[in-house]
Amino acid sequence: MRRQHVQIVCQRHGAGVEIHEHETAPGVHARLAPTTKIRRSVRIDQPWNLTAGELTIFGDDAVLKLDAPITLGARCVVSQMAILATSILDPEDPNHAPRTAPITIEDDAWVAADTLVLPGVTVREGTVVGARSLVDADTTPWSITVGEPARSVRQRPWAHGSDPTTTQDPTGPNDAGEAA
Repeated sequence: MRRQHVQIVCQRHGAGVEIHEHETAPGVHARLAPTTKIRRSVRIDQPWNLTAGELTIFGDDAVLKLDAPITLGARCVVSQMAILATSILDPEDPNHAPRTAPITIEDDAWVAADTLVLPGVTVREGTVVGARSLVDADTTPWSITVGEPARSVRQRPWAHGSDPTTTQDPTGPNDAGEAA
């Protein structure tokens, strides 16, 4: 059975952006925050399975294959040509049966250009996935993750739940209790 490409229509409303299938399923739409940005060239095949938080951005030519839900938190970036695929043919199954599972991208995460994220993956809070990576397992929070398969190479500066919006002197307080 061949899938048809679904043309989507983006409309701004007071409550946010609405995406739905053009003329075929009015009222069926993605759940997007008002500040979500989606470039015109992004391909979304089943928008009703998409949820995105505040200030989330989808770059040019990104592909979202939504046979299962994809949920993105606040302040996320899906860069150009990235692919988020909730369904693939299972290479370990002799019949190549489809493997389908949701994808979650937590707050403050960035999936860089030309990256493939496979079904069932959670990109943890604050993770930066390097360009052209293949993410086949959950990432480490507040890490830089790269490669095929993607693995954490180091922690990001705001690791362990600290607030990245505060500015603290990395040397810490001196003997008088003041920042050095």
